[in-house]
Amino acid sequence: MKLAKELFVIPDLGNFILYAPFAHSVIEAGPGLSLLKKIQYGNYNGEQPELVERLKKAGILVNEEEENCQCECDGSGEFRPTGVTLFPTSDCNLRCTYCYGSAGESHNFMDFETARAAIDFVFANAQAEKERNPRQNEVHVGFHGGGEPFFHWRLIKQVVEYSKQKAEEAGLNLGMSSATNGMLGKQKLEFIVANLSSVNISFDGTEDIQNRQRPCANGMPSYGKVLRTVRYFEERKFRYGIRSTITSGNVERMKEMLDLFTSISSLKSFHFEPVFECGRCRTTGQQEPNPELFLKRIIEAKEYAKTKGVEIYYSGGRCGSPVQTFCGAMGRNFCVTPTGSITSCYEVSLPNDPRGDIFYYGKVEKGVKIDEEKRVRLLGRTVERMPHCKDCFAKFSCAGDCPAKVYAKTHNIFDPSENTRCTVNRGVLLYELRELLKEGKQNEPKTQFQA
Repeated sequence: MKLAKELFVIPDLGNFILYAPFAHSVIEAGPGLSLLKKIQYGNYNGEQPELVERLKKAGILVNEEEENCQCECDGSGEFRPTGVTLFPTSDCNLRCTYCYGSAGESHNFMDFETARAAIDFVFANAQAEKERNPRQNEVHVGFHGGGEPFFHWRLIKQVVEYSKQKAEEAGLNLGMSSATNGMLGKQKLEFIVANLSSVNISFDGTEDIQNRQRPCANGMPSYGKVLRTVRYFEERKFRYGIRSTITSGNVERMKEMLDLFTSISSLKSFHFEPVFECGRCRTTGQQEPNPELFLKRIIEAKEYAKTKGVEIYYSGGRCGSPVQTFCGAMGRNFCVTPTGSITSCYEVSLPNDPRGDIFYYGKVEKGVKIDEEKRVRLLGRTVERMPHCKDCFAKFSCAGDCPAKVYAKTHNIFDPSENTRCTVNRGVLLYELRELLKEGKQNEPKTQFQA
């Protein structure tokens, strides 16, 4: 018998939280932890057997042969993606003050030959997978990028028509989705509802915030048109999501934003993410919120959301199954930029982006060419290979955080030591653990350990 290998003892208001992520277990403990210390140092003599059994059941204590601390980390082995995300253009009809891609300042447009080659690649992989396992018959084509995907309308229509035709011929189930800024006219809205599975709308909330942070390219307001898009999807019961960017200018107004969203939308979850100073921030002076202030306000907003029967999601404080990598940018995403580069990161799409040396791992040019050595190098970016994260209780929640943001700070994807989001990630996870204890969702009732 021993303590779980990944057991974190978190000081909390004079007590402790015992958190074993691989056992999905969280327990509140009193100030004395003598029983655990005895077991840890081999001095346990059989006392408190009932408590020991409860701790075993909760996964805090394990037998030598029982423990399994493996995270799922897909992507190793032969690379045969069955989904592609196309970045149709770097151009845009908005000039968001914080845009990571400085959209609209360059005018790159993907040609259909590039899109077709990438689509053919994932369809061939999906067909081969179906032959091995008839139950696996899914293929996905998505749109994203540093510009507004639907600004390259001709390509969108070509890709949708081509993908649907190939899916029908191959007997594959096709899913299609897109990110969008929501600046969509009636023709595009009708097309989306008729042909896509879902979209995710970037929308910053109240009229003044939206118009200030996400103005049109000509300086005119964008709020009204995005609001009409949301209402259109609501009327058609079309699947969509809302993602909002939090800056120093709206960090105090998350509750107001939530009030608006719940008044116009039937969604039960909204994604709030702090801005990272890059791209157009350098010319507009748009600033990220102070981490401590953001942490305080997003927890308040989460509490407020509960009163409305909804949730707020933040990417760095996930309390669920443990992970080794933050996202698919670690060698699993298959994305194609307007100029045909294969990138693993949704935020790295411009030809001159210095992060391209890390995240570009191939080219679509007369077929798909993968640099497998670079892709495997990305796969190696796991949290257990980051010394800075070694003793952090949030390590299997944020997994070293966003690699693109980490690289921008330290020029080393394995070194998140200057990551300003660490404070937020730990704070949000601690809040979520407390909520599990409060709601009685942990594996064991609250336990007081006596000294």
